[in-house]
Amino acid sequence: MFSLKPPLSRRSFLSLTGVAIGSSILPACSKNTNLQSELSSPSPLFYKPETTGNLWDTWMYYHEGIFYLYYNPSPRGPKGLTNTWSGVALAISSDGIHWQEYGEVIEKPPEVVFTGAGAVWPAGDRFIMNFSEWRGPIGEDSGRQTIFFAESRDLIHWQPLGSEYEFRQDERWYEPNGRWDNIWSIPRPEGGYYGYWAAAPKNKQVGIGFGESDDGISWRALPPALIEGTVPSDKAVVQGTEVSGAYYRQGKYYVLLRPSTNLDIVTMVSDSAGGPFQPAPQNHRLMTDTTSYFLRFLDVGDDVLVNHHSWEVPLGGRLEIDPERVYLAPLKRAQWDDKGTLRLMWWEQNNLAKGKSLPISPIKSIPGSLPLLDSLFDPQETLILEGMMSLPDSKDKAPTGLYIQGTGKKGTGFLVYQNGRVEYGDMSSDGSAFEKIGHADRGLQFEEKAHFRLILKGSLTEFYLNDYLMQCYSTSEPGTGRIGFIGSESDFDELKAWYCA
Repeated sequence: MFSLKPPLSRRSFLSLTGVAIGSSILPACSKNTNLQSELSSPSPLFYKPETTGNLWDTWMYYHEGIFYLYYNPSPRGPKGLTNTWSGVALAISSDGIHWQEYGEVIEKPPEVVFTGAGAVWPAGDRFIMNFSEWRGPIGEDSGRQTIFFAESRDLIHWQPLGSEYEFRQDERWYEPNGRWDNIWSIPRPEGGYYGYWAAAPKNKQVGIGFGESDDGISWRALPPALIEGTVPSDKAVVQGTEVSGAYYRQGKYYVLLRPSTNLDIVTMVSDSAGGPFQPAPQNHRLMTDTTSYFLRFLDVGDDVLVNHHSWEVPLGGRLEIDPERVYLAPLKRAQWDDKGTLRLMWWEQNNLAKGKSLPISPIKSIPGSLPLLDSLFDPQETLILEGMMSLPDSKDKAPTGLYIQGTGKKGTGFLVYQNGRVEYGDMSSDGSAFEKIGHADRGLQFEEKAHFRLILKGSLTEFYLNDYLMQCYSTSEPGTGRIGFIGSESDFDELKAWYCA
């Protein structure tokens, strides 16, 4: 445990390191305009690369009006994701919504089995990226994962640094052949950086890698930051707990973790950079047992955003991942309330993705079925549907909600209870036989009515109440393009819809 002076604010840190602070109204791309001839065509809101292979782990950096998206690509064709990541690729955006593919910026050496994820931070007049490389047999003591670094002056052209900067497991505290992957840095109060990463602490301790650097390139491991109160102390969890991101705010250190036991992203909090970290008192499960993954922080001027990727569940099972159906999800705003509770919200700039306004027909009552909009939306388009929804005023009242019609007699239901607690899963077209897949409770208080927003991209959905993200979820199929309503027609009004463009 460390006794710290009050750390620099994130804004002060970025100013001291020479990174421009943008405004909340983001400018159009003003630099590197010569890149346009090198880039592929834009892709709106949900982004999937066209030429560099399938997208998996993602991380971003924002600088002088441009968003830089880095990701681990995997070759087209093979099903499954294990050990296929072949370097680091880049896409660029001037608004965080429409992306243009640039291509590979770090190539995997032939002797490396796969490349792992990383992050970018400023260091003086240059930028540093970390990434991991696995060499040797997978799953054997002779194989090993270690962390390497690259530098750039423009966030586009990256030069890997030499083996003298390789960051290896410190065997005083960490298993030599355990995870060693993906440093996420935050400013250290006296200058330099703290970092968190996926690691395997010795003696089956439940924790994550923790260390520091004076210059952002040469790193020293410190004893692991221990995790309390969220996962059992077994080897599988110790080896598999991943760090999505970390942030310092108002005297608290926040880390986002994915325990290996499920696909939750959980928020852990500590008063000290070195931990121990404990579950956030409210909204601990920031993303809940979902088909979205790897939530990363992103400073954009005075705003704090998050990015992550989502995937469509293939027919046949929720635990399967088809690499060719993985997308960068819409950016979201990170919002802390006055108690320090972290929640995710709709980012206002995503409204720029709204293209053609669609006519909305009246809600139609159909015998033996939930009420449906007579409008038929194109399942191949990305749809934004908004409106007002009445909420139950007590726990004893029946839920209201939305229904996405499937091609058979079943579809997907989002059931909304008092104070916005949401359950989601399969449901018969008449509203019966609900099969709960999961739930989300953000610990919020809502009035009698709430503004809802449903985003649909193929099988992918995002559901918001009063701009708060309730859940990202993949339905079992894209459906027919028809939306239904759980409750009476009078529970819903002010309906509007757009296709994204």
